[in-house]
Amino acid sequence: MGLSPHWFMKEDFLWRSLASLAWIAMLMPFFTTTHSLLLSFNPLHPVSWLTEWFSFVFSFKMLGMVTILAFSSLFITFLNVRHTTVIPVVRRNRLSYIADLVDPFHALQVMAVTLSAALTAWSMTAQMGNEYSTFTRSCSGIKALCLNEKHFLIIIHAGFIGLIFAVQFFLQHDYIMAFSPVQQLKFFKVRDFIYPSLIQCGVASMKRTVYFYILYFLMGGLLKSWILTTFKLHGTVDAPLNSLQGFLEFSLLWKLWLVATLFTFIWKLGIYLFKVYHSESYTFAIDTSYADQLERCLHSVMSPRAPPLVRHLAFLDLSILSRYSLKRRTEVFALSQPGHHSHNWNRILAECLSAVFCLTNHLSAHTRRKMVVGAVGSNGTNNHKAKSADIQDVQTPQTPRHREFVQSIGPSIGQVQSPYSSFSQEQLSPQRPIPPPVHQQNSQPKKQRGPMPYVKRWFETIAARWIESMRNFHVVVYLSKPFPDSEQGMIFRESQLQQWALEGLSNLAVASYDEDTYGVVQQSLPEIISAMLALHVAMSKYSKLSQSPSSIHTKSASSRQDSAVHKLQAALQETLTTSIHRIVAKFRHHLKGVQLSTEDERRLSQFINYIE
Repeated sequence: MGLSPHWFMKEDFLWRSLASLAWIAMLMPFFTTTHSLLLSFNPLHPVSWLTEWFSFVFSFKMLGMVTILAFSSLFITFLNVRHTTVIPVVRRNRLSYIADLVDPFHALQVMAVTLSAALTAWSMTAQMGNEYSTFTRSCSGIKALCLNEKHFLIIIHAGFIGLIFAVQFFLQHDYIMAFSPVQQLKFFKVRDFIYPSLIQCGVASMKRTVYFYILYFLMGGLLKSWILTTFKLHGTVDAPLNSLQGFLEFSLLWKLWLVATLFTFIWKLGIYLFKVYHSESYTFAIDTSYADQLERCLHSVMSPRAPPLVRHLAFLDLSILSRYSLKRRTEVFALSQPGHHSHNWNRILAECLSAVFCLTNHLSAHTRRKMVVGAVGSNGTNNHKAKSADIQDVQTPQTPRHREFVQSIGPSIGQVQSPYSSFSQEQLSPQRPIPPPVHQQNSQPKKQRGPMPYVKRWFETIAARWIESMRNFHVVVYLSKPFPDSEQGMIFRESQLQQWALEGLSNLAVASYDEDTYGVVQQSLPEIISAMLALHVAMSKYSKLSQSPSSIHTKSASSRQDSAVHKLQAALQETLTTSIHRIVAKFRHHLKGVQLSTEDERRLSQFINYIE
């Protein structure tokens, strides 16, 4: 689970979770009342229809239905939000989709949602009339029990709907929490969500009901025979539902569709309410005079050590305060007392530059790797050089200006991690050198004794042969073939942080023109401009190499993933260009006095000439 927010969990996170769950429970009476009205819909006898509906609404059955539906919805919502994360999970091939479903925790959730949906539908058959309320009924003409197939069909249909919903929850990335670019009140977000989601759930439920009808028509006879044999029942009450005559009953189709629409909509609404409450902006303190409150300050929760949700909220808060909060910007530009040091600005700047340079490292490494691989393909060079070049690219430090800047901050932010570790700590950490072989005093290598080395080598040989033989099967090749944009997804899946970092730095730099009394921001202006220009160059090179036929995604299992990745890349490119233009438009000719390298001056002059 990507949402485990440390101290944030004890306070605001817990309150937001309870608030979202409380809204789901409070909406259950309205949903149940509306659903019961539509279930008993009878336009030919409106008086009896409304009379029966009013009597059901004010009965104990209604109270029981509301309670059961509320507990079931809260249980399924709790299962879904346990897997919610703010960092998209990028799947590299079709085999990863299958591995995602057979994961023990995911498989248990699918089973739990399926069983919960079936039990909830079983309890709801009481409000559908005597024709659907019991599992068995008396057979006509003989003293025996027969299977009420309508009751049975409603239960397994609800389980089928729960199974499809749980599977699509993982396959369609519904567990990813997105942050809206426009901050709205929760009421307006939910209001705009209800109607389109209700229409979408209705259409999707009708399609799934049709699929279920086809599946039951083909295989329902086997399941029904097993039920009849197990419970020793004498056939069915009415005509078999896996026949044309049974499927032409419109009232049964109407009830199945209503149950599927209600369940799907409530589950989607529960997930959406959770996301709305937890993606709402949170105001962090800029500075504090208490040591035990230091971990709650903005610069502390912006570090890679913070949980993913808290870190995203911190960068979002930085982006908002840089545009709309004069008071908090003044705190960022303020000097410490005593000492008169710009600790607040230096710490925030270090975290923002860390995020920007980490993305730049990833883009540069990916670009150089593709260039080396292209050269290998044309010249027939050894692939080992491509891998070593990739490792060197990742380990290559950034500009000397940025390195000197981080060192100049001093021990005041000694806890801030390296700029190469905020994006992906495992991928950007330097490779550990392989220790040299241990020699004895006589300079002879120490021989390994025992049969274990031979057994290990034998297993490795067998595994290599098995993997090589499996590659000859077309199914394995089809499942293990990587998606075209999987590497692109790994690079840009956390680019939302870089977008907020760029917005925060550019807006603070522009605001410092009039509000920075001590000039703390303008001293760091060369580092900000150099970081943005380096990222712009890396993005440009990456875009040129990515414009190939393989990057054009088709309608496949990864189409939704590819679409999300391209949106992240396009949003980052737009934010980067806008941030550079914002700084250039504000400082204009003053930028000529900024100490930049010759290459950065040439790149910056292009933006200046464009504005002029």
